[in-house]
Amino acid sequence: MKFLYYSIVLMMFTSCQNDQTLVGERINLYGGSSRTSSYEQFGNFIASASNNEKINSSDSSGSMIPPLAISSYQTVIATVEGSIHQFTSAMVEWSAKLDDGAYVVAGMCLDDKHNVYAIASDGCIYSISTEGKRRFRTQVAPKESATFNDILASTDGIIISSTSGLISKISIDGNIVWQYKTTLSPLGAPSSDPRNNIYISLTHNDYTANDSLLCLSPSGKIQWEIGFPTTRILTAPIVGKDNILVGVVISGDIPIVHSIDFDGKLIWNKTLRATPRAISIASDGSIITVSYNSGIGISQSVIEQFTSKGISEWNINFDSKITSPALIGKENIALIGVKSSAIGVYLLQRNGVLDSFLSLDTAPSLILKPTVAPGMSIIFAVAEKGYITRVGAKRGLLPI
Repeated sequence: MKFLYYSIVLMMFTSCQNDQTLVGERINLYGGSSRTSSYEQFGNFIASASNNEKINSSDSSGSMIPPLAISSYQTVIATVEGSIHQFTSAMVEWSAKLDDGAYVVAGMCLDDKHNVYAIASDGCIYSISTEGKRRFRTQVAPKESATFNDILASTDGIIISSTSGLISKISIDGNIVWQYKTTLSPLGAPSSDPRNNIYISLTHNDYTANDSLLCLSPSGKIQWEIGFPTTRILTAPIVGKDNILVGVVISGDIPIVHSIDFDGKLIWNKTLRATPRAISIASDGSIITVSYNSGIGISQSVIEQFTSKGISEWNINFDSKITSPALIGKENIALIGVKSSAIGVYLLQRNGVLDSFLSLDTAPSLILKPTVAPGMSIIFAVAEKGYITRVGAKRGLLPI
């Protein structure tokens, strides 16, 4: 009996020790402000079980956007009925309601004090404190004038981009610091480097036009803009230690990944095996691209790894659609795949060898843009019924 007691106490202590938090860190989707989708500092992915966690709130509607993970046990989500919840497992810590039927329309972010920032359908950015209190509501764009991309927390403000071409910087106190207007449409989430320069893909949404990559200084001034003739940019910019990467299609059908230096000069490009959908960068500079073709016949995705210089190292094909960037762990890679209506998580070794697969067929209707929590669980928001789905290790005697 004493042995069992001490074993349980030890498991509880170990469980607490395994809880990882992001205290003092800004939190952005896709692995941080550089959007590399690298989670190597947290360890390895384990996809042996999934759990559907019910959010016990009066607003139990679903979500349209990815969640944010504050720690291995705390999550923030936004609902289609205009609430933002912070909760631990199924226990709601606080809920905040937006104004007049507004709801969050793009990925949120947190500053280093873990205040929440969210861009809403009324064209306003809302900020909620760590205690769930409204900090501010600032009008950024006319109501329903455009759709917005996932927002970015830099060290000195919040970056918001809309498909209408308006790029804005908001201070952490809710003041508009500057706004920049372009005639092109910002594509995907903006990213930043350690100096707070901002990178945004700009597109004509036309395969015969010239898309470009824009770099803005922290004060909103153009540092440089590089154009790509007869090129359609298809991915947001990913910022590595030595380069910025974008996936494009040239002349309508040639898939390419471009590597650009921090002065806006093209370093190299590499032809891909399929149309680029997402790019990830590991801490050692390795580049992993997710490409997908959905032509006649079987849909196929291609995962390719390159060195930081663009030399091909390996590739693997899937007869399913990979829906998010490759999520990079210390020794493995997680991929989210859809085949017909079946959804699952693939784990690859870092050398590209398929290791395991976990089916999510019993999960509710998932928003297929996951986030990764410290402790390496993969978290999906659910489109209905107020759930999240968490993929990780099997539970032991006590929750972890």
